[in-house]
Amino acid sequence: MGIRLENVSYQDKIKNISYEFEDGKITTVIGSSSSGKTLLSYLLSGIIDDYTGNIISTYKNREIGYIFQRPEEAFIFETVKEELAFGIRKYNYRVDEIDKRMEEALKMVGLPKFYLDRNPFTLSSGEKEALALATILILNPKVIIIDDPSISLDNYRCDHLIKLLKKLCNRYKKTIIIFSSNIQFLPLQRKDPNTLILPSLCSYQLRFLFSLCYFQIQFV
Repeated sequence: MGIRLENVSYQDKIKNISYEFEDGKITTVIGSSSSGKTLLSYLLSGIIDDYTGNIISTYKNREIGYIFQRPEEAFIFETVKEELAFGIRKYNYRVDEIDKRMEEALKMVGLPKFYLDRNPFTLSSGEKEALALATILILNPKVIIIDDPSISLDNYRCDHLIKLLKKLCNRYKKTIIIFSSNIQFLPLQRKDPNTLILPSLCSYQLRFLFSLCYFQIQFV
């Protein structure tokens, strides 16, 4: 199944949303800055639980990896190495080659291994986003939820992220949910694409979306 919302509401931002995020697929949630994207991402990841309606998920909390809109909100250590190792130690993962696992996670997101000794708070915005993704990938989650990554990424890193997410979905069958106001993230999955549009999109954005005839679009 994946994650299914049944008439979910939260405060005055999210009202009666029903939608199913399919297992092993990429879903893009498109909406403006005031449409409740971040709140909905919190609901899916379990950060907020005082909602009405039903959220039915086949995943456990530790199987869901979440990346904040501002990745540094999740950083707590003074080195990249400590950030990467924290999750493994917290959840008592049995990993024989932790150093190798950390280097592989950095390589996957486009960061060199000498970054292990860098301070995560001094990295560029794009590098922080990459590190946040690496801290998720090292735990091998089944679901990856990303809140508005385009805010902190330049075009190069944005393209790299799109290619990486496609790879994670197609090769490793990850369920990926991206919340964004940037239509650059729409064509992530040409086969059986999934797009959820939240209210408050302006008219020219809607006209553009209608021109993308290969998308299955559900309005809420």
